[in-house]
Amino acid sequence: TVHLANAWILEDLFVTPESRGRGVASALLDRALQVARESGASGMFLETAYDNTTAQRVYELAGWTREGRFYKYNAPLHEPQG
Repeated sequence: TVHLANAWILEDLFVTPESRGRGVASALLDRALQVARESGASGMFLETAYDNTTAQRVYELAGWTREGRFYKYNAPLHEPQG
């Protein structure tokens, strides 16, 4: 909103267990960044679980930086069941 430009959200990056450790995740990240840059996006972001240290290591090795300025909040859109 500050830049008034498109930003990309990378959702659900998944590599099958038998393909892990072969550079597949890094190749997918590289390609996603290439497409985002080619589209003129102002940025790209993703989220991962606190305990998903394997994914965090891949992202950080690829040059991604962890956000430290904001908390994420989710609003319930439906009444709780029960």
